[in-house]
Amino acid sequence: MIMKPELAIKLPKTGHYVIAVSGGVDSVSLLHMLATQPDSNLRLRVAHVNHGLRADADSDERFVRELASAYALPFNSIKLELGQANEATARQLRYEFLLNLLAQHQARAIITAHHANDQLETSLLNTLRGSGRHGQAAQLNRSRMLRPLLGLQKSELYGYAKHHGLAWREDSTNQDRAIPRNFIRHELLGDVPDYSERHSDLMLAHQQINRRLDGRLSKLYYSFKTDTGVEMPRTWLGEVSWPLAEVFLHYVLRQLDSTREFSRTQIEELVRVAKTAPVGSQISLPGTLKLQVRYDTVAINVGAGLALAQPVMLLQPQTSLTFGRFQLSYGSYRDSTALNLILPPGEYVVRSARSGDRMQTSGGTKKIQDIFVNQKVPRDVRSSWPLIVSKAGHILWLPKLMIDPELIANTIGYQLIAEEL
Repeated sequence: MIMKPELAIKLPKTGHYVIAVSGGVDSVSLLHMLATQPDSNLRLRVAHVNHGLRADADSDERFVRELASAYALPFNSIKLELGQANEATARQLRYEFLLNLLAQHQARAIITAHHANDQLETSLLNTLRGSGRHGQAAQLNRSRMLRPLLGLQKSELYGYAKHHGLAWREDSTNQDRAIPRNFIRHELLGDVPDYSERHSDLMLAHQQINRRLDGRLSKLYYSFKTDTGVEMPRTWLGEVSWPLAEVFLHYVLRQLDSTREFSRTQIEELVRVAKTAPVGSQISLPGTLKLQVRYDTVAINVGAGLALAQPVMLLQPQTSLTFGRFQLSYGSYRDSTALNLILPPGEYVVRSARSGDRMQTSGGTKKIQDIFVNQKVPRDVRSSWPLIVSKAGHILWLPKLMIDPELIANTIGYQLIAEEL
């Protein structure tokens, strides 16, 4: 059977892409389709992951390398040291490799050869695992991932490869019924075509529902979006139901890290912390995601954690410097609506808070830590908050938070302006 001609329009014709090629009939056929398109202006990079789990894994890698060379395409591969790692770990390492290539070579997206049978098997496998709505619907398309063959059956790909005289490698483990996916493929789906067709229809219906729901969630997501993740008001989290919070936070995780799968247990724990945990609580998630409960908000950030303490910086007249979230301009005499004060002539430095730091206030000396707490400064930004300190070691100013009372009426010296970035 030859691939239907009208399906070819789903293939990209321009741009730079990384194509994942295992050496099997699916990816070999996809590579041929992409590389031989008429009027195409594609730049392709072939990527292969050697899982090292089979005796012929190295032969597969050599085959794909030679295939890329035959198409005059650049080739990258990686050999994984999986040991006793499970399927989820192997999948994660595989996509990390592909995403690194994507970023390194500034490609548009990764193209994989997943087809209709893969989608159906994934849906059943995820259902048996107790997956959520996306897993059961087997929604394989994600940002930066293109899967143009989802409209094709495996049999069509075999027909395409034979018609074009293509060679491919067969994975000997595909017949091992002890592997859950193979059991589903050969035992559950192989002999019940009517069931397969009904399940495919149900899966497509769920995908349509998910697309509509994700459209609503997307608007909510972008209303809370920040440069590093999302920041949701605690009042909002307190008002929404637990099921809605679970659905939304799962959506957030998928947007912030599209390569990972998150379990129901992880989502439930995330919602529990977000809705009920005290200020200062935090929970780390797989990868670099972290949820932090702040005074008025709950944040989920990529690469989050406590901000690094800033170095000690000397304030020099007629200069500016950036410290944490503030731009400090010293020696200015311009009118400003930003925070500012006049420092008497002398030497001053800017540094982060240290254990035991205290400063003079109208009510006596107070610990800097207590000022942060009383002013509801999030724990993860305190170490990068600027302290203006005299040569004698006296803390004179915490922008936005506290000024030494003796400086409030001072009019002699240089103006220091603090503008929040």
